[in-house]
Amino acid sequence: MPLEKGGEFANDLGCSLSAARNFHARLDAIEFFTPLMAPELDIVVYAVNAADTTTASASARRLFDSAADKGLHLALIELPVSLTGHWLTDIEVNSDSITCLRSVLMKPEHQDWTQRIVAILEECVA
Repeated sequence: MPLEKGGEFANDLGCSLSAARNFHARLDAIEFFTPLMAPELDIVVYAVNAADTTTASASARRLFDSAADKGLHLALIELPVSLTGHWLTDIEVNSDSITCLRSVLMKPEHQDWTQRIVAILEECVA
């Protein structure tokens, strides 16, 4: 895996970044989620929209389990609310932290899967 500009590895990283940016934009366009910081490579972190941080955390954990039942494997990340306030401006803070979802789009083929991933997420919150 030589590290050369324009090489196969560089192309794969570019595909991962493109997939992450596309996924971030798709999440931003629907009402159920708020994506946090823009992806710098292949990781997208997002909160489940709710009235308060406790409810958002519980919803994220339920969605994590529901998505796994549908074959979509996500990760959870616990963040201090002090780090999320820039993105989560319309949520009541009633806890020190919030549980968010984290998706890693590390394969080039993830570029073609973002629509399906969002569809599964929407099924899970419906």
